[in-house]
Amino acid sequence: MPSISVLCPVYNTKPYLPRLLDSLMAQTFRDFELIAIDDGSTDGSGALLHDYAAHFPQMRILSRQKLGNPSALNTGLRNATGRYLAFVDSDDWVAPNFLEHLLTTAERTGADLVQCGYAYAYPDRKILRQSAWACRRTGNGIPLKDCPQLFFLDNTLCNKLLLRSMVERFEIQFDAELKMAADLPFFFAALLAAERIVVTDPVLYFYRQERSGQTTSATNRNCFSVFRAFEDVHQFIAAYGFDFIAPWLLHSSLSLFAYMYEKLVPELQMEFFQEMNHYFRSHGIDEHTPIPPGPWIGASLSDKIRWSMLRILHPAALKAILRNDKAAYDRAIAFRLFLLSSFRKAASLLTFR
Repeated sequence: MPSISVLCPVYNTKPYLPRLLDSLMAQTFRDFELIAIDDGSTDGSGALLHDYAAHFPQMRILSRQKLGNPSALNTGLRNATGRYLAFVDSDDWVAPNFLEHLLTTAERTGADLVQCGYAYAYPDRKILRQSAWACRRTGNGIPLKDCPQLFFLDNTLCNKLLLRSMVERFEIQFDAELKMAADLPFFFAALLAAERIVVTDPVLYFYRQERSGQTTSATNRNCFSVFRAFEDVHQFIAAYGFDFIAPWLLHSSLSLFAYMYEKLVPELQMEFFQEMNHYFRSHGIDEHTPIPPGPWIGASLSDKIRWSMLRILHPAALKAILRNDKAAYDRAIAFRLFLLSSFRKAASLLTFR
């Protein structure tokens, strides 16, 4: 049994695959299996995987007709044999000590979930994503109940290591119906299930941005998947009695709904706005429902600016949604975009090669 199973769904990413596969072949830690799931690629990605497999003994290739990324990941989960699970996207890449750092941290602390820093890799720059406040709060490992603000972590799975027995015990899987936001319910469920969570600082994962065909670049009806994703989280919370997280789930939903709303083509925004109204009302949310602030103690200056911004905007956005006042919501979104643009410009000054 290998220590880590690395799951990698692949669909038509041939130009980017070599960088990922080379970075995995260069890992300082070798006791892992790479399960590449070719989800019906038509651009030669499958043949490229087989070329690499001839020189990469830890690599297994599972080929199938195209069923979508979440279903491909479920196929990987069923075939994983490692004690821990890691996830990589086929157009990204990792640092040489990515797996070694995550596993060493998990073994030292007994953590069920370990996270490292990552970077948004644009063609001309890299923007670092590190949660200094979470590093300070988690120390040698804490459960989510001791620090529910961890629900504010980015919901990507690709910079994390998960204990496979925990995932299986709570029957955590990917929702094959989700066209976007498939990581969200899986990650939130893992956060809730983990008895020990550790967040670390090193930037070891590189998340490619601004490539054509990227799922996160969609501006169409796929954005509506976010409502199903949050319903999946509600079902998991109800099944296992994790009701304490409800206020922080409200904070997360307001942030992600705003992100999806901004991406949509204008003709779909009214329908999305009505769906937000229905979502909040169906879960008993009203204008007086408290929205917890983001973490403050131990947060960096940039985090404090971000949390202060959301502390103002979230109540305004929720009030506009519940009052069915789209014009007021649009004003809040415009202000959010202005502030986020300023925030990202400042963050882009933190670059490295």
